Amino acid sequence: MVFSAFGFVQKITTFEKTTGFQAPVQFSDSETASSAKDALDGRSIPRYLTQELGPCSLRITYSAHTNLSVKFQSHRSRDYTNPLLPVAHSAMDASGQVSFGAPSIHRSEPDSDGGSVPIS
Repeated sequence: MVFSAFGFVQKITTFEKTTGFQAPVQFSDSETASSAKDALDGRSIPRYLTQELGPCSLRITYSAHTNLSVKFQSHRSRDYTNPLLPVAHSAMDASGQVSFGAPSIHRSEPDSDGGSVPIS
């Protein structure tokens, strides 16, 4: 929701690295990614979203990647340009219905060439 205010979010993935939580975001163009980076870099994340972590702020930088590879839809990855991707078992609730929650966003990074905005 934070990034969609700047334009169409094509893809998003989330993962943990030794350096912390990352969530690459890919926009349709680099101008949109730049607008998101300029507006959000250094901004604080509301405490109600990070209660367990304490104060957090977005750190947005450009990624070396020009295209995110999303192999399936899940609570950790979404490709909004390809609704035909298979759905991961982890994205289904007990009734067998697909349920996608909004990913937690802690930090970010955009891509200069493909508009990708990895959130780290």
